[in-house]
Amino acid sequence: GRMLALGFDNTSEVGALIVSLINTEDIAAPTLVERVEFGGEWSASVAEDQDRIHKLFNVLEDLHMVLVPYSGWTGESDGCGSYGNGIQIMSYDTDDLTLNGIAKANGTARRAFIYDERLFSVSTDYVQTFNMDDLDNPTQTASLGLAMRVHRTVPVGDKVLRIRSERETRVASADLVPLASAEQPSQGESLDLVKALLPDTTNSDCYYYDDSPYRNSPAFVFGTQVALVIPHYGPSGQVGDVLVIDTAGDAPTVTATVRLPAVPATSDLGESAVKLGNLLIIQANASTSWDTTTAEPSLMAVDFTDPANPELLDSLDRPEAWGVTGLSASGTSTSS
Repeated sequence: GRMLALGFDNTSEVGALIVSLINTEDIAAPTLVERVEFGGEWSASVAEDQDRIHKLFNVLEDLHMVLVPYSGWTGESDGCGSYGNGIQIMSYDTDDLTLNGIAKANGTARRAFIYDERLFSVSTDYVQTFNMDDLDNPTQTASLGLAMRVHRTVPVGDKVLRIRSERETRVASADLVPLASAEQPSQGESLDLVKALLPDTTNSDCYYYDDSPYRNSPAFVFGTQVALVIPHYGPSGQVGDVLVIDTAGDAPTVTATVRLPAVPATSDLGESAVKLGNLLIIQANASTSWDTTTAEPSLMAVDFTDPANPELLDSLDRPEAWGVTGLSASGTSTSS
């Protein structure tokens, strides 16, 4: 007899997830026939705990195949990793266990099965099917969206700009859909917000590939332009930008990026930015240096009189301060 087992070995340089083919002809002394390792050398995981792992580890005896949904990271020479998420395919017989290809999944892969000669991948976000003619190179044949990780929706006329990110890679993007389709998980053509904000970003700058700056970025509409106020880390440290996105077409495009003279503040006591007519008023972080002779920007203003050509105005400076409150708008005035 033979037994197939799923295990974990964090000493492996290939991947911490392992599948073993075990000879059980002598049940008192089982022996290892072969073992394969996968999942990425940085980290690897499966989506179920020990009580439900049997639902994830799919052994297809009639096809002599094993399917394992997994997630993991693989290191690269430039110091940045690439994310791997999908269905690891394996084939086996009495004395051999072979690691085949990976059906790449969108969302955290949770289940895999074969139906009508197609591989089905079920994840947190999608159901996908794959052609299995070549086990080493499965190719996607269809995809159906189930859910989408959206941080903010911005209505613009009869459209909605959705600020979203991938669940695992956390790469932020924006897409534009009709208002009537705002709740549908299928997405339009996406705009990579990281590359929009940092167009010169290379793989060595992988630190910036994160959705945290976009999760709570205030958004304001000026005609067909949407302005996102984004504090984030640039090559020289923490900075603040206003990223302006045009929604007039079928897909979002970048209109302009305005670099702010100080990092936008965050506060629980009001808003970090407010709209006053054609002006966008933004509160700056408090300065905490010991040099009390240097004034720091308190309020920053961007003029959207021409929405496609926003203009940074002079800032209002303030004395040294250890903290700030948020902004409140009333009519044509704002207070902090």
